[in-house]
Amino acid sequence: MRNAWRLFWIFSFLAYAVHFAYAWFGVFGGQLETARLHHELFKVPEDPTVLDLVIAHQGSFVAYSNFVITGLWCLDVVLAWFAGGIRGRAHSVVVALHILTWLYVLVSFVIASIIFSKNNTILVMGWVMVGVVALSVLIRLFGGRPRAATTEP
Repeated sequence: MRNAWRLFWIFSFLAYAVHFAYAWFGVFGGQLETARLHHELFKVPEDPTVLDLVIAHQGSFVAYSNFVITGLWCLDVVLAWFAGGIRGRAHSVVVALHILTWLYVLVSFVIASIIFSKNNTILVMGWVMVGVVALSVLIRLFGGRPRAATTEP
């Protein structure tokens, strides 16, 4: 079950990373030239960057919150794969980081599903992402510890 949780969590992150990259480089990056020509309409500086466009469309709080969640979730995925043997105080820190990340992702998805639901597709996809995160938390909490592998001839 632990491996199922880990795989679920990493593929959820990868789906989010594709969404994040498409928004930044596809949607906002695709508008960059138009924003440079008509910066007053986009409410950005004369020579805007993608970050300027993201902040103009999403606001500073949402834009920087997306940076935090992306970095935190990426770190959590790395720790899920490589911090299994940590014991003591460091283990407590890793567990606390996992819990913080799960809560942050879950709350972020719920809020985004409510605020940015411009159509039913966005609303359904947002709730699916919320369900994926919630399910991964349940698997993690109730999946138990992995059993040691036995080597039989």
